[in-house]
Amino acid sequence: MRYPIYRRMVVVLIIWFLTSVIFGSFPTEPGNRAAQAFYAADIPQKSSVAPPDFFGMVGRDPWYDFNSDPTNPNRPNLAMQENMAQQISLAGARWVRIEFHADARSDARGGFIDYSKIDVFINEIAPRYGLKVLALVGADLVIAKNPNDTDLAYTRLNDNPDQPDGSNPYIRAFAGRVKELSDRYGDKIGAYEILNEANNWYGFKAKAENIGALMSLIYAGVKTSHPNVKIILGGTIATGDPYLDHVSYLSDIYKSKTVQNYKERGPHFGDNPFPFDGVAWHPYFTDAWDSLYTVDQAITLMRQAGDKTNKLWVTETGLAGARDNRNCAGPQTTNEDDEQAQYLRIFYSYAAQRQADVGAVFWFKFEDFYVNGQIIPMGLVHLSVNQNGYSPHGGKIVRYKPAYAAFQKLALPNLPADAIQPPAIQNSAANPNAPYYFRETGHTLSGPFLNYWLKNGGADLFGLPLTEPYPEIDPGTGKAFTVQWFERERFEYHPENAGSKYEVLLGLLGNELIARACRSFERAQSLVPPPMPTPIPPTPEKGKPTATPVPTPKPDRLYFRETGHNLRGVFKTYWENRGGLAIFGYPTSEEFGETNPADGKFYTVQYFERARFEYHPEHNGTPYEVQLGLLGSQALAARFWK
Repeated sequence: MRYPIYRRMVVVLIIWFLTSVIFGSFPTEPGNRAAQAFYAADIPQKSSVAPPDFFGMVGRDPWYDFNSDPTNPNRPNLAMQENMAQQISLAGARWVRIEFHADARSDARGGFIDYSKIDVFINEIAPRYGLKVLALVGADLVIAKNPNDTDLAYTRLNDNPDQPDGSNPYIRAFAGRVKELSDRYGDKIGAYEILNEANNWYGFKAKAENIGALMSLIYAGVKTSHPNVKIILGGTIATGDPYLDHVSYLSDIYKSKTVQNYKERGPHFGDNPFPFDGVAWHPYFTDAWDSLYTVDQAITLMRQAGDKTNKLWVTETGLAGARDNRNCAGPQTTNEDDEQAQYLRIFYSYAAQRQADVGAVFWFKFEDFYVNGQIIPMGLVHLSVNQNGYSPHGGKIVRYKPAYAAFQKLALPNLPADAIQPPAIQNSAANPNAPYYFRETGHTLSGPFLNYWLKNGGADLFGLPLTEPYPEIDPGTGKAFTVQWFERERFEYHPENAGSKYEVLLGLLGNELIARACRSFERAQSLVPPPMPTPIPPTPEKGKPTATPVPTPKPDRLYFRETGHNLRGVFKTYWENRGGLAIFGYPTSEEFGETNPADGKFYTVQYFERARFEYHPEHNGTPYEVQLGLLGSQALAARFWK
């Protein structure tokens, strides 16, 4: 997706409505009922309609965040890359698309690829999270920033050929760069998308004949050495703009002499006579049915052109959600966010019914991003970023949009928060080491997490488990650890502390909830009265017993200079008797009243680093007079997990 296209989207759609009848490329019925009729009658409710590798996501190119971590200057931001890969994997995607960019250097014709910016992601991070890489190689793969490289500017792609194979200097330089990448990474890059929206690169349209020559040269060069790597004909952007003419453009590529010559002469690999293993497509309409209709157009065209083997790859599609320029959660959902999620559900569900023709669908994109200081809310998550780039550790996720959950539920039938364990697990004194199984939530508790849960308060303090253990990345430190969520807490396992009381630590859910809601509490004055002067005891008279000193009464309130807040009354008693600093952390607010999101009732509350205390007067005099807020449940709800 070219960002000028995004900014022109409203104009484009108006043009489409005015020209659709004239050009005859689209049905005129609102919502494309022709497309709805072609697909199924009901949206599938299970992700079993598609295999895992059907789901892809466009990620942030690591190239942009090189040298963005001040703790590791002139190095890739590995925390950003790790966090992104983990969250994409947790969403259920098995493909991630990133783009390669060349850097300028005086002695490098056409620039050079700085592999230090991308090696770790390709070789280590993506495989660690089970992600296959689709490498987009577009206009930035070869650059002409040196005076003697003018023939390597992207617009020179359209130069007339100077070789019998239909190539020119730009085409040969570009094909050589792709061969360089494939020789370096081999099968670690699963596929290459050759050029990005060649029918409209900032108003420039590549000639179909030259595209055919480029694909033929790349395909023969790469497949000979790396037969498993897929070469995908670059994405054609499909909108209502008649200038783009996406159907005719793709048709012209199939009909080009260079593609037809390749069909006749090869070299061929397997039973595929074309110089590509798939066709990329970028449908962008505000209605999912309109985008799906263009998918059917592209497939029909491919089959009519005699391409019986290859599939269509939707390497971009998406819809903007709500614009949110704040680095905090904001409202949990808006109409725009709901529409984005619905677009995603419809498109993936119905595209999956054409798996014989559609290879994969990539959502554009993982995160909201900035262009010229303006947020482009196409992402499934909103990060703690601004127009100047990512935070040192990769941009903390401050808001999961409903579309993230929609993607996750389609791609992963059993989310960590939904996975029901088999009820055959038995809890009994005869088998004390067996995992505890909780029928109420369908999850198990075992090992160090079980020991900590039992030792420190169990269900009364932490609630029941809401997930199984799974790995997460701490966006604040970039470190990975195993976590398990409970109704009121998140347990974190730290193997570096094995055998100590810090082997299991609790998440700072109180702090995280306050940050998500963009709230803050000013420091308060101490309510602790100044100490009384210590009286000087009288000198006992000779022969008389000394009076027993009166013990100093325990203070009824505490003041914590670390956070600037007081603790008193029943909250102080609960804090001291149930684990104190180790369990709850310091207070981060004073007492105040607010509505409990769990039951809609108004309570006196106080926030702590790891908890929210709630005063329940209806239980006065019982152990339940003070209760902990369901912060674990709230945090998972923010991710739209059940």
